[in-house]
Amino acid sequence: MATFGYEVKYSTSNGNKQEVFVTTNPNITLTKLQPGLQVTITITALGLGFQKKSAPVSQTFTVPSFASSSTPEGQQIVLPEDPQGVTLEMTTGEQVILRWIAPKGLNANSLTAIIRHAPETDGTGTWPNSTLLSDSITASTTQAVLPKIDGEYLIKFRNNDLQVSENAVSAILDQPDPLPLLNITTVREDTTDPPFQGQFEDAFYSDEYDGIVIDGDQTLDQIPEVDEVGSFDFTGTQLLTGRYYFTNIVDLGAKFSAKFKRTLKSRGIYPADLIDSKTENIDRWTDFDGVIPDATSAELYFRTSDVGTVDAFFLLETGDNLLLETGDKLELQSDINFGEWVPMFSGQYAGRQFQFKAELTSESEDETPLIDELGFQLVMESRTEQSATIASGAGAKVVTFTNAFYQTPSLGLTAFNMASGDYYEITSPTRSGFTVTFYNSSASAVSRNFQYVATGYGTEQS
Repeated sequence: MATFGYEVKYSTSNGNKQEVFVTTNPNITLTKLQPGLQVTITITALGLGFQKKSAPVSQTFTVPSFASSSTPEGQQIVLPEDPQGVTLEMTTGEQVILRWIAPKGLNANSLTAIIRHAPETDGTGTWPNSTLLSDSITASTTQAVLPKIDGEYLIKFRNNDLQVSENAVSAILDQPDPLPLLNITTVREDTTDPPFQGQFEDAFYSDEYDGIVIDGDQTLDQIPEVDEVGSFDFTGTQLLTGRYYFTNIVDLGAKFSAKFKRTLKSRGIYPADLIDSKTENIDRWTDFDGVIPDATSAELYFRTSDVGTVDAFFLLETGDNLLLETGDKLELQSDINFGEWVPMFSGQYAGRQFQFKAELTSESEDETPLIDELGFQLVMESRTEQSATIASGAGAKVVTFTNAFYQTPSLGLTAFNMASGDYYEITSPTRSGFTVTFYNSSASAVSRNFQYVATGYGTEQS
């Protein structure tokens, strides 16, 4: 049944207030209610002309006091305290240590630290518009070792009743690059036209929200009545996981050590934020008001291969290529074996080819992560290779770098035991080496000693 309005009834336990009204607004606000007062709300969805009605949904709540909440049974419970003394400590590696003061009070030792990350570095990150980093660290340990990612680290405490602190407390990381970086490629799946041109699995691009969301388990063809479709984007029961595979694979031409800077901006949403549209049992709703969709997350992954792509085509028995109607050769599917998927955090990673995907997860079938921005920057750090003393010999001396660079580096050469009028020429410089020849004043090749310094980007791996 399509929904055109709602009949709302509510009454208070002291009998002082009872009201029945019809509205088209899916949200209502009740004011001037005293803490501890029980309120019973009954909502019925109305069809076309406000004639057809759904089965009513009724629930009793206890009006919470400050820093408290209530269960669907009306039992009031105290929320965990907000974290205090949150700081971020840098390490020498690609990790940081988030620290906080141990919680106090009743059941403090049973609290869990929930840590999320938002990409903003100006302090505007919010709890629902963030991704999960950790949900398994006991709050009394007072610290967590986390991946080093620019942005805002947010923390709340959660108790055994799955209630969380009212306010998130945060610390911000905005680190400068310690070494010069060479940008190899920048990929943004959300800025292409049209956006997100890769492959979807149990996820799709929503025009309504302009981002990637988790899909439902049905198609329109499987729904007998169009009037029963609550949303043409989301049909059936929403799945809890989905994946998006990036459009292209990155091939560096050889195996190199590289560094990633990820772009991942995700937020939680209720795609059908109507009481009669929710499919999960009301006793398990984490947020009755529907304003904190924090049971979602998204993560960026990659995997690598150390070998290159070899063109392979279908062949006829005659040995000729099987051609498409366009005249192009029909290519076989790639047989490259990639490694395991690993999360993309800060750090050095080695490989020749890189494939990328985003994973979307939700703990509730009424919430989905919405990926607004998705991509990465692949960079290589500057490095310098310096040689010991080398004898040139009386001819062209071919020098091979210990490790090849990604591109031809800048060269500096210091010569020894040079006579008056001697000089040298550097020829054929490449990313893997160069050739040098020393001459005397008569332009005859002579043997001299020298050292070189090569400064460039990237380290080819064996």
